[in-house]
Amino acid sequence: MRLLIVEDHIAFLEGIEEYLKKNLGNQWIVESTNNGATALQKFNQGETYDVLLTDLNLPKKNGAELIAEVKKRYPSLRAIILTMYYSRAILSKLKDLGISGFLT
Repeated sequence: MRLLIVEDHIAFLEGIEEYLKKNLGNQWIVESTNNGATALQKFNQGETYDVLLTDLNLPKKNGAELIAEVKKRYPSLRAIILTMYYSRAILSKLKDLGISGFLT
């Protein structure tokens, strides 16, 4: 299983990545990047992931844009949004993208 984390706050990204690598076990490969454009580039280069864990507010390409583009080619990808900005309007829009989860 492969997981990609996309988060622009480096300390938070490193903490999440370290925690998941330690706790998911050897069955998971955990990778990360700090912006949506680089994440999309990974998918465009043929990298495949089972789970995308992404911040909503990212530089270069936000999490919603990233999910929308990636899900066109990989509809079974599980996408989970991380955000500090929760609202029902945001949640409704994100559910239309086919997200698997929403963490605030």
